[in-house]
Amino acid sequence: MAIKLCINIKLRKFFQHLIDLAIAAYIEDQWKKTPEVVDEKMEVTDLSRVRGAGIIGDLRRTNWSVRDIVYLTSALSYNVATNLLIEEFDIYEIDEWLKQNYPGIRLGKELMRYSTNSQDNECTAISIDKLITYLMTTQNLFCALVRKGLSNHTIPTDLTFYGGQSSYLQ
Repeated sequence: MAIKLCINIKLRKFFQHLIDLAIAAYIEDQWKKTPEVVDEKMEVTDLSRVRGAGIIGDLRRTNWSVRDIVYLTSALSYNVATNLLIEEFDIYEIDEWLKQNYPGIRLGKELMRYSTNSQDNECTAISIDKLITYLMTTQNLFCALVRKGLSNHTIPTDLTFYGGQSSYLQ
């Protein structure tokens, strides 16, 4: 029986980055089918902000590639960037893919947003172990990008901190 880690108010910050990695795995699957998907541009608007915050909205650049946003989510655990990916790739499609590939991970809502149907994001230790193992051991350009972002992660107490292990990037 898997230990279920529900993302609640106390654990949300701690486990949110695991949801980022699950979304990255979904995008990696799309990239394998259509490599150009990482070059698609997404526009950042004031509506992209989460609770009025998000530095990306203050930058002069308003169009970002999927590749750039995936890197940001890997390196910064950045809610605004994660939500941009959720909006671009559709929360229901991502969640359905996760059910098939990582059954213990559930994407029920955007990060730091209220859910009108009381759905939340969830993950189990077994599914997260499978996800992290996949991202760390798969040798392709997309997973290397995620690992590079993790190697530059800014929060050393985060579960996914990957500092000092850059051998995967070479």
